[in-house]
Amino acid sequence: MSNRKIEKVTLAKIKKRRSTLAIVFIILLVLAVFCFINSNYFNVQAIRIQGNFYLDSSTIKTMAGIPDHINIFKLNLYDIEEKLDQNHLIEDVSIEREFPSTIIITLTERIPVGVIVLNGHYIEIDNEGIVLSLDGTHFDIPFITGCKGKIPSIGNKIDMNDLDFILDILKQIEKNTQLQIAEINMTQKDDMTFFTNDAITVYVGSNQDIGKKIKLLNSILNDIHSKNQDVGMIDIRNGKQAVVK
Repeated sequence: MSNRKIEKVTLAKIKKRRSTLAIVFIILLVLAVFCFINSNYFNVQAIRIQGNFYLDSSTIKTMAGIPDHINIFKLNLYDIEEKLDQNHLIEDVSIEREFPSTIIITLTERIPVGVIVLNGHYIEIDNEGIVLSLDGTHFDIPFITGCKGKIPSIGNKIDMNDLDFILDILKQIEKNTQLQIAEINMTQKDDMTFFTNDAITVYVGSNQDIGKKIKLLNSILNDIHSKNQDVGMIDIRNGKQAVVK
């Protein structure tokens, strides 16, 4: 056999050996990576909750149902989001992994903006009219009295003819930070009455120009508080001028 042929056979063997070694190396690398990502290093050690104010963290963790020390790659984040979305107090939720061993749950809660007093129930609603509770315990938000309707189900939108109007009033009150309204009486929708936290009766009248009326009221209350005046009644039914006594 000539030297040239021997060299060709030798080079072929070397190439084959290198290919085999490369394949073996890749297999070992894949196995190493597989073993590493399935090791205890990636077991969930911490669950961090963000954005919760009303729901306590332990309740959220229970609802999420994340097993202790489960591998972070084996968690189905979508399933966890679905579980949390079922709670009527949660408006939105997102979940992410923070490697190597932390799960971050970020919530947007539904915040009560008003309490509708209806048939002996204190119905807390959010800014979309979703019912959060039938036995409200938040007394720092306006109570809406004089309403008519059926007792709704928790987690559903309350079915009332005046709901959009009520939500608009609550939105206007929230925008005007000086307003501390304890009660909105709607016994006569065209002749509403507000009661402030410091016992001032406010005659509002109809819903016409309600945004302007509430803005006017906000300005008046700000002036009253700054001057420390003793006032028992404010009439803003005119919408442009107010009577203060």
